[in-house]
Amino acid sequence: MGRTAENHSWQAYRSIADDTATATIETDLEGVIRWVSPSVTSLLGWTPDDLRGTHLASLAHPLDSDRVADLQRSVAADDQPNADVPCMVRTAAGGYRAITLQARLQHDADLRPVGVLTTVRDTQNRDAALRALATLSAANRTLVRTKDEAALLQRMCDTIVDTGR
Repeated sequence: MGRTAENHSWQAYRSIADDTATATIETDLEGVIRWVSPSVTSLLGWTPDDLRGTHLASLAHPLDSDRVADLQRSVAADDQPNADVPCMVRTAAGGYRAITLQARLQHDADLRPVGVLTTVRDTQNRDAALRALATLSAANRTLVRTKDEAALLQRMCDTIVDTGR
């Protein structure tokens, strides 16, 4: 590879690694984290060293941990990349962040499976905007259909709780 091609490849790698809305996590076939891109720090607050050696599913919200473990197992077993899997993951600060996962199997030079490469994409702002839009739409329907003030106030509160969470 020529010097220009090497430089271009390095720049492409750096732009992927520095993307703060996306982190890449490499695990073994059992889901234990071997490598994490540095962007995980800006996305979730963890350093790569914080996560190395832990199981990927242990970062997921308790309601999502089985789904993350199943994702790892299915990619390792089927050798098929998956579509976006939405879930919540724990941040270093102790909260949870909305993300989507995409995973694909990694192979060695002899095409034997050696791990799973998972892309973690931040969806927190997108999800909040979609929730706000759905809440506004539901509130507009309530406003148009409700005749008396007391019922309107109650239905608006219900809409905000149910749709806006």
